[in-house]
Amino acid sequence: TERAIQNFVEMFYSTYEIVIYSISSQPNDPLFFHFPKEVQIKHLNQDKIPVSAKKKIFWFPKVFGILKRNLKNSKTDFVLGMGHNVNFLLSLINISVTRIYGAEHIDLDTIPRVSKFLMAQTYSKLAGLVVLSEKARSKAVKLNPNIFIIPNVIHQETTDYENEVEECANRIIMVGRISAEKGFDRVIPIAKYLQDFHPTWKIDIFGDGPLKNDLVSKFDLQNITNVRFCGATKNIKSEYKKSSIFMLTSYTEAMPMVILEAQSYGLPVIAYKNEGTELLIQNFVNGILAETHEEFCKGLGLLIENQNNIIFKFKIESDEKLKEYSEKVIKSQWTLLIENQL
Repeated sequence: TERAIQNFVEMFYSTYEIVIYSISSQPNDPLFFHFPKEVQIKHLNQDKIPVSAKKKIFWFPKVFGILKRNLKNSKTDFVLGMGHNVNFLLSLINISVTRIYGAEHIDLDTIPRVSKFLMAQTYSKLAGLVVLSEKARSKAVKLNPNIFIIPNVIHQETTDYENEVEECANRIIMVGRISAEKGFDRVIPIAKYLQDFHPTWKIDIFGDGPLKNDLVSKFDLQNITNVRFCGATKNIKSEYKKSSIFMLTSYTEAMPMVILEAQSYGLPVIAYKNEGTELLIQNFVNGILAETHEEFCKGLGLLIENQNNIIFKFKIESDEKLKEYSEKVIKSQWTLLIENQL
């Protein structure tokens, strides 16, 4: 979601005056993503949304009041909420001159039951709801009469693919928040497969999250030595360039931008099948999708051995698919919505 905000800002900061309301940050907090100096970031200095239902009872009204005061004083024309915890609050703010939309960047089926109930009661009050795919639209259609499909944008990179692969052989890269839904527990048997059948290959994981320490301990207990937890990096571009294969083990995704990023750097992608990966990957056309551990390891072996030059074929198809998510295409869709022409 943060990357989606950054990409949105980069598309429009020279056209519109943009203000970002960051609920749980303070002015001196380091920013992981870069934003142009023309963009104003208002730090609302609130606690992060609590896990406890009891604490949420107090958190939501407090944040609602702060958002309402800020938006009523800002004379904003267009508001875009990012995620259900914010969107249902925004739907309750009534400002006659402001059009308020919500955007969803996760699989709607994975949203907790209480949140779904709140969405069902409030989302109809939004001017519209932006989702990433037709499948997401079919799930959201009961929430609001105005559903708009606008996928994430990706910037196509130009790389000397042949040279990059030769330079960085035998490295598999993973990128993402280390949390339960990302399926990093699935890496353990995959790493064991590599140790047994492709011992010169390594997996590097870039990202941080609440399960990192627990996973590191599990890998140590299993005596897995071919996986490194590299932490978060602001220069993921150079890490893609030093890798040979991109791997995604998520249980659920809506539209994983990391797949588009990896493909834009010429990397072949292998992932477990879910709503988001099926949206971006056509099996054995521009990547590999697996449903079982056995299928995953078999596909990974094909990429490692590059049978029948499969990696080059995937790259050709990926380059064509990426055109659907180019800045020119996605920016035009957003512009129509912002200018109220949809």
